[in-house]
Amino acid sequence: MLKSMFLTELHHIETLNGIKEVEVPKSTAELTTKEFEEYTTSIRQWASQELGVYIPTPNEEWHP
Repeated sequence: MLKSMFLTELHHIETLNGIKEVEVPKSTAELTTKEFEEYTTSIRQWASQELGVYIPTPNEEWHP
């Protein structure tokens, strides 16, 4: 679900009725370090705003 929300790329597919645009989730294995950090930042922001959940970064010390 999160990949479809934050990690899609637009593909153009030729059909009998013309060209259709389709959003396809990307693989996280193919991301650069910067792209992956942007992806996880988007998830953290969404979780905070929509779920009221705080997700710390991997190197962050967190005390509830």
